[in-house]
Formats: sequence, C-alpha cells, structure tokens
Amino acid sequence: ADANALEQDMNAYLTTTATEYYPDTDKMLFSVGFGGCGFKKVYHCPIRKRPVSESVDAKDLIVPSSATDLRNSIRVTHRITDMPANTIRLMQLMGVYRDVELNQPVQSTPNPVDAKTSGVIGVSANAMRPEDQNPTLYESLCELDIPGFEDVDDDGNPTGLKLPYRVTIDKDSKQVLEIRRNW
Repeated sequence: ADANALEQDMNAYLTTTATEYYPDTDKMLFSVGFGGCGFKKVYHCPIRKRPVSESVDAKDLIVPSSATDLRNSIRVTHRITDMPANTIRLMQLMGVYRDVELNQPVQSTPNPVDAKTSGVIGVSANAMRPEDQNPTLYESLCELDIPGFEDVDDDGNPTGLKLPYRVTIDKDSKQVLEIRRNW
C-alpha cells in the first residue's frame, strides 16, 4: 500500500509538477549515444522552490584528470552557460547569490568542437548581439578550510580537515557569487 502510494505520488510529481524531468532525461539519453555518458544534477531550486533534476552536458563537467569517479573527486565543476543574466539577477535579489556588479560577458570565439557541432545542427555558435550572450558561471563542489569556519575537535581546536562547499564564480567579472556549505 505504501509502495503504491509512493509510486502514484512520484508519477504525479514527475508528470504534473516537474514537467521538465522527462523531456530533459530524454535529451540526456539521446546524447549518450553520441557522447557515451550522461550526467544528472539534482538540487533544490530556490526559484522553483522544489527539487530539480537537470542533465549536464559532459563538455560542461570539469573534473581533475586524476579522478577515477565523481564521488571521490577532490573537485567537480559545472560550467553553466545557459543561465540568463536576468535569472542571475533574480538569484541575487533572493539572497542566493551575492549582490555584486557583474561584467558584460566577453564574447569569445567558440572552440572547434562547439563550432563544428553548431554547424552540423545548423545554428550559429556565436550570439549575434553581445547583450544576448549569457554569462558563464563555474559551480564547483570542493573541499575548503575557510578561516572562521574550520572543523574543530571536541576541545574546540581546528583539525585542519577541509569541509565540503559549493562555490559559484562568474567567469568574466571573477566575482564569487556564492559559497555555501555542502553537508
């Protein structure tokens, strides 16, 4: 009975509330055929005020070359290129990101892979107007030993143990938008 109720609740949630879940998952599974792997990012969205599961392109996932798996990597970074400036501003006004001045994104030439991919699907790799270009954010899951927030032992002495944090940085202005504990 409980299992059936959970199944009905999850189906209702994924089909009526999180309407992006199935199309996004289909898109990710389709790209697995071309890239060989797929990644999902699950988090609580402060704008939607609910859990969200979004696919992340493998080209936007940055890990150290020494990493054998994501769970044990010392750092996992998601390069976010599809968040509009207006959404970033909303996150600042909500208090999720720091309210700091950000530079206009610098339009860079696309790397050869992105240029070829865009050409194959018939779109331009460059935004036509600079104001149409989205900022690039780097969201890193990493371990830090931040002064004033150190791990301490039972006697209150710092242990030197690094703690897990999520750090979000704007690429062009080099501003830290968020440092949030990840435990």
